[in-house]
Amino acid sequence: MWYNSNLHIHLFNEQIVFRGCRDTASGHALRGYLLLSLRGINKITSIQLSLQGVASVPSETTEIFLQHNVEFLEVTQNPKSFHSGTYMYHFELPLTGDLPESVNSRNGCIQYSLKAVAKREGFSLQSELLHERSVYISRVHSIDFDDINSQELLKFGEIHGELGFTIYSNSNSYQPGQEVNLNIGTKLLNTTSKIESIQACIVEAVRYRTKNGDIKSTKRPLIETIKYEDLRKYKPTVHSNSIQILIDSSIQTDCKSDMLSLSHLIEIQICLLNGSGMKKYILVRTPIHISNKEEDTLPLYSLSTPTSPPAYT
Repeated sequence: MWYNSNLHIHLFNEQIVFRGCRDTASGHALRGYLLLSLRGINKITSIQLSLQGVASVPSETTEIFLQHNVEFLEVTQNPKSFHSGTYMYHFELPLTGDLPESVNSRNGCIQYSLKAVAKREGFSLQSELLHERSVYISRVHSIDFDDINSQELLKFGEIHGELGFTIYSNSNSYQPGQEVNLNIGTKLLNTTSKIESIQACIVEAVRYRTKNGDIKSTKRPLIETIKYEDLRKYKPTVHSNSIQILIDSSIQTDCKSDMLSLSHLIEIQICLLNGSGMKKYILVRTPIHISNKEEDTLPLYSLSTPTSPPAYT
């Protein structure tokens, strides 16, 4: 038995950050070490570490797009005897800059995980010592890059003989924690219709590949971003409405990959009541970009990197 023994994965950096888009970002190395603490003599046949990247969509296939395996013991037919003590095994796994960032959405996930396994001689029921932990990969863009690609959000249209509308914001590019300021202008084009309400929210859109290889997409409004304005008591012919939507600091940012892509839209819903008492809902969607941006400060580095070679006992 693995009595009072344990195996633990230690990482020098808890989070991997790619700087730049998939075509320009340089790669990173995931560095750390395994710590195997044993009580008593054990005959161990294998000590392995694996890194796996998985893309999954509910009710669809799960695709493994990244797999790294490391064996720390020489492959022999005979198990190796380990005495009581602590054993340290360092590792370094390459990560290319074009890997997709981690995604955690109800409509789909991209996850990275590390799994360490020590196998000992004996019955299969208790022959393995395990430890697993997740690895989070994010991507940031430079402020200059986002400023160049940012532009005003402007959308306008007309429902013939009924309604004209204009939607404006001073930017279409945001980052978590910022506020979207929308100005929505409406004008009735007849004397019998009325605007009952205006609703605005952020919509999360996920595009993915199905089991059959087809491309599908799903959309869902982010409930915490819904803003509702009741206009029944105003009965305006021409109306200008200002709506502020706060982007949660924990929102899943935009991500684009071959397996799963996630983006965001602003959705405006205008409820129109015509002269015969029938309601008509006018739905307008326009894309926005939500991404992490490079800060002006230098990144923090872990101080846990050993300054001397590991000692084996």
